[in-house]
Amino acid sequence: MATFGSIEAAIGAVLPVDDATAVVKGSADATKLVRIEADGLTTATTRVITMPDKDLTLDDDGDARPPTAHASDHTDGTDDIQSATAAQDGLATAAQITKLDAIEALADVTDATNVNAAGAVMESDYAAKGSVLAATAAGTPSSLAVGSDGDVLTADAAEATGVKWAAAGGGWTVVTEATAARSAAVGEFVLVNAATCVVTLPAPAADARIAIKVITGTVTSIEVRTSGAGIDIDGTDYSAAGLALTAQFEQISLASDGSDWWIY
Repeated sequence: MATFGSIEAAIGAVLPVDDATAVVKGSADATKLVRIEADGLTTATTRVITMPDKDLTLDDDGDARPPTAHASDHTDGTDDIQSATAAQDGLATAAQITKLDAIEALADVTDATNVNAAGAVMESDYAAKGSVLAATAAGTPSSLAVGSDGDVLTADAAEATGVKWAAAGGGWTVVTEATAARSAAVGEFVLVNAATCVVTLPAPAADARIAIKVITGTVTSIEVRTSGAGIDIDGTDYSAAGLALTAQFEQISLASDGSDWWIY
């Protein structure tokens, strides 16, 4: 009969076994085998597995660190899971989750709703070539279509945007006068084609302009008068006896400061 010593000697003669050899089989199913892989060890190294004094189940959690080292890597040295920060991985905090919950589903910071909420404008707010943005109220921009060629943007309180496109001002209105009297209007360029004629200026108005030119070949008496006593042309009251134009193609151009007229 074999003794324990002889069995021990026999086992010692065959150990260690190749790590390709299964060393344990299942009690209920002999096809279930366990072997220990050793090829991953450093050359000429012996690793020791020390069994704790308790039953245990091996669990591969993908973490190569032993449990004590794993716990010490947490922020307080326990097995509590650390909170995520910009500098470390971890679980999201309650404050971080609250921020995430506030983000709309499929959020796009460039969509019209978000851009408008931020008080900004988008390229699509400009409806067409030449359109401009004008406010209908505080913080409420609206696209204003371009005007006609030569138009200028003009303030107009009656418009929803407070502005509108309008024909540019400041041009001359050319009129020919062939009678003995002409009451000129602001902006007129009066061509006098009568031998005798009195051209009366309108009441002075700031920035008003008038021009008068003699085109008749026969000049008898052509005068430029102001609209009332005390209104001067270059410092002289011409309300009664007017400023005379005496020759064909003679011209006078006048501008008003709101009180009198001045030749320029």
